[in-house]
Amino acid sequence: MFQVVKRRQTLLPLLSLFSACALDGSDRSLPPPTAPGGVLAYVSQGLDFRDDIFMLSADGRVDSNLTRSAGFDSWPTWSPDGKRIAFESERAKTGNLDLFILTLDGSAATRRITFDTIAPDAQPAWSPLGTRIAFTSNRDSALLDIYLIDTAGTNLKRLTTDPGNSVQPSWSPDGSRIAFASDRAGNGDIFVMDTLGGSIVNLTNDPSQDLTPSWSPDGQKVVFMSDRGGMGFAIWIMNADGSGQTRISASSPPCELPHWQPAAQRVAFDCDGDVFVMNPDGTNRVQITHTGNTQRSEVMPRWKP
Repeated sequence: MFQVVKRRQTLLPLLSLFSACALDGSDRSLPPPTAPGGVLAYVSQGLDFRDDIFMLSADGRVDSNLTRSAGFDSWPTWSPDGKRIAFESERAKTGNLDLFILTLDGSAATRRITFDTIAPDAQPAWSPLGTRIAFTSNRDSALLDIYLIDTAGTNLKRLTTDPGNSVQPSWSPDGSRIAFASDRAGNGDIFVMDTLGGSIVNLTNDPSQDLTPSWSPDGQKVVFMSDRGGMGFAIWIMNADGSGQTRISASSPPCELPHWQPAAQRVAFDCDGDVFVMNPDGTNRVQITHTGNTQRSEVMPRWKP
């Protein structure tokens, strides 16, 4: 179900989790963003024929391209202090994805932390304590697994070894658990485990595809995307024990890649190539970017801590 593909479709299942767009990077005359109410990192696809990581200010007035690499930069994750962003990139020109850390101190210094020349390392998730990063790789087998690595690029540890692919790790706010998606039960489900790779529990156990979990600030709920009902992907929410699974967005056009604001009760996500925010009950939905899915796509919003 899960596969490794380059450029936009990096370690994503069955179909791209990113909305398709025409790769016309010449038109920048788009309506300005709407204020999201908190700083957001996101991925812009198609601008100058590449994927870059952008940062949008809380008032929507400053929209900065952080990476500007000839490679494709994606899957941003903030450090707990908001001073750095880890991301996946092809910029090393190894033919695979590696993990990099961008420091936001004015120098825009970028440091590579994985160096596997055979397997891709992707989908980073920064730990709440700021010392480790969980990520996805198939460096030890033909299947995808969750790994841990220190932010210095040392002390690599493999967490999952079960048959099937395990991807898209997400730390609980207290740092004690990691939620992830896996097809080990035959389809995409959301699982949770401790940080040693044990005590694994299937939270969703649904025949549809359940993917990209993100925890609420208090650790009591998880938001995710699902294509239940035979329709397009929509945003769903559940209790941290898997109960109370409820759809909170429309599924047409499809919506995906949710992220819960660390300090407030709002969820950011993308829908048809633009970024939106809403309350966790689905109310007060606001469109933040306005590309119209014609020149490029703005996807994978991630709140700054």
